[in-house]
Amino acid sequence: MKMTGHTVLITGGTSGIGLALAAQLLKRGNTVLITGRTESRLAAARESLPGVHTYVCDQSDPGAIERLCAAAVSDFPDLDVLINNAGIGLKRNLNDPDVPLTELEREIRTNLNGPIQMVHALLPHLIPTC
Repeated sequence: MKMTGHTVLITGGTSGIGLALAAQLLKRGNTVLITGRTESRLAAARESLPGVHTYVCDQSDPGAIERLCAAAVSDFPDLDVLINNAGIGLKRNLNDPDVPLTELEREIRTNLNGPIQMVHALLPHLIPTC
């Protein structure tokens, strides 16, 4: 893949791998959009990466994903790359019957359902029209 001239959406871009990818893609002349769950973390990312565009989105929330995709496509019609990076890894003993089912479901919504919904929402926009 050509690494320049793209408009890239990176979920979970406020720290770690997502933030490092955003920095490298910006250096290569791409337009970079990142998501995060809190405005304060997005503000810190904007400060450390001038030129990055940010959106609040909790990937466990289907409504937030819908709003994000609509806004990103509206703001950046040339969006052509999605990097599903957001995720959570909660440490728990799955053999413990006292682990709340709601926490397990949240992890599944964030790490599995969220990326599937993101791809589904953006796929028509990401498929090149040749």
